[in-house]
Amino acid sequence: MSEFKVVFVRSGSWYAAYVPDLPGAHSQGRTLAESRRNIKEAIALVLESNRRRFRGQTRGKKVIEDVVRVAA
Repeated sequence: MSEFKVVFVRSGSWYAAYVPDLPGAHSQGRTLAESRRNIKEAIALVLESNRRRFRGQTRGKKVIEDVVRVAA
């Protein structure tokens, strides 16, 4: 599980949602609850897309994976 800060902006009768630290992760919904559900799906899709792109760029190369913690 990962945590992301999500910003919700009400615009008329819609809620727009975006993740400042994850470019491309944005969505909307008619209600705040719908917007929350949609942004979760958008985050998962962006992360999966990034993973696929990384695997393609590193195929056949020696890769070292590690975890780094950053205070932000």
